[in-house]
Amino acid sequence: MGNKDLTQNYPEENLISLPSEAIARFGRGDVEATAISPDGNMIAVATRIGLWIYNAHTKDFIRLIAVEGTGLLSRVTFSPDSTQVATGDWDGIASLWDVSTGSKLATFKNKDYVISMAFSPDGKSLATGTRDGKATLWDINTGNERWSISHKDYVTSVAFSPDGLLLATGSRDSTSNLCDVENGEVQRCFTHQKHSVDIELDTGFVETFNNLGINCIAFSPNGRYFATGDRIAADIKGVTTLWDIESGEAVWEFAHEESATSIAFSTDNKYMATRFSNRDTDVRYIADCTTAPIQEGNWAKQKKKPPASHPRGLYGWLVTFSPDGKHLAAVTQMSSLKIWDLASGINIKTID
Repeated sequence: MGNKDLTQNYPEENLISLPSEAIARFGRGDVEATAISPDGNMIAVATRIGLWIYNAHTKDFIRLIAVEGTGLLSRVTFSPDSTQVATGDWDGIASLWDVSTGSKLATFKNKDYVISMAFSPDGKSLATGTRDGKATLWDINTGNERWSISHKDYVTSVAFSPDGLLLATGSRDSTSNLCDVENGEVQRCFTHQKHSVDIELDTGFVETFNNLGINCIAFSPNGRYFATGDRIAADIKGVTTLWDIESGEAVWEFAHEESATSIAFSTDNKYMATRFSNRDTDVRYIADCTTAPIQEGNWAKQKKKPPASHPRGLYGWLVTFSPDGKHLAAVTQMSSLKIWDLASGINIKTID
């Protein structure tokens, strides 16, 4: 091939951050996590290559960051002002990046795989939940740990209350704690049902596993309610529960046969939506737990080939409300985006 320059045949994103002697990159890596910036202008896609930033309106490539100085990415989230983005990786490293320059601003070292992350509403703190059962609050400016608490199993979810005074944790040990952000003291502990199974290992040691466990959590926008959804790993029913934060009591709950993967509240505090691992979406009125009339429509049954630019990873099945509370959107396992009108319950658009 001689010294022929082949780079003119590839777009910019295929040529940046390449290993030594590499000419171009084929593909952009399996998707591990995604996030939309709070200002609605960017989409971040965490893959096994790095973090890709795109224009949310045009889908144009903006930047590839988090390639050096981090391992395989597992999570991504934007700061409240959309100027920074945090990534978590399999090695337990959480990193803070400047979106405009791609430079690293801080590193937060956990001891195990980062499963969940969240910025505080004021953007001054970052919370991480890890596979070793730790939930940790980090100071953005200093990079230091403020405090941490321990669960008996994976911390699958972390979330701040709307006023930023509480940090919630959800764990596979079937408990969820509401902690005071200032000192880490547990203010409330919500407990789901457990289903323990004993497994004898080759060494003769017997280890106990919980086949249920909290998989996702969410605060209502008015800060009055808190929701928890079960992970299911056997032929048993899990529950999704709505809790009253002030009293610590369950308002209502409903049973389901698939793992809850995402919970979201409408901005008017009228609806709660739960997404499940089989791609179903359950929408209920908060006032009485009755089902809202959302039409699922015809889900695509055939296997679809994922986009060549970003093959779909192992995770997904997300649900969220529009900022004005008029629409519900859900990502399906088959890489489709479905949007419903809440007033009528009609599936108004499907984007494959």
